[in-house]
Amino acid sequence: MLVQARTDHLALAQTVLCIGTILGEQVHNQITALFEKPRLIAIRGSASPFVFIWDEDVTGAIAHALAGAPTGCFNLAGDGALGIREIEQRLGKGCIEWPARVLKAALAVGSAPGVSRYGPEQLEFLRYRPVLANRALKEVFGYRPTKTSAQAFVAARAAQAIPISRSR
Repeated sequence: MLVQARTDHLALAQTVLCIGTILGEQVHNQITALFEKPRLIAIRGSASPFVFIWDEDVTGAIAHALAGAPTGCFNLAGDGALGIREIEQRLGKGCIEWPARVLKAALAVGSAPGVSRYGPEQLEFLRYRPVLANRALKEVFGYRPTKTSAQAFVAARAAQAIPISRSR
């Protein structure tokens, strides 16, 4: 619909922000819930990288767009990504690694009666997580996130008074 609107209305100024996982002081979602489990779950053979963006950077980018920044489609994410093993280290938690087909079956069984809020359809998203490159955000759109993915992760844990391992 957005592409059609741009085509039909050439004078329309449109900015689309493709946003990574948002973290912040008051942010709780399905991704952050994964990190609250006693052990993290990894999918065998997948690095499962996560890109994060600080919530204040989301509002900062929107304000930047409203102030007359160049229009277009931009990935909104902090620099870098954290793999599941890096997150495991930072949290000081263990990690259980499962073959994809076993995890998919377990998610199907758990989601059917409503025991789990995660379903088998989410496996591929976790297995092949998109890593958003933010170069155009910085070079074309003109906005630089204040926190990297790693800094946003640490800041969110600190803001919520959730311990993080000192090893990283």
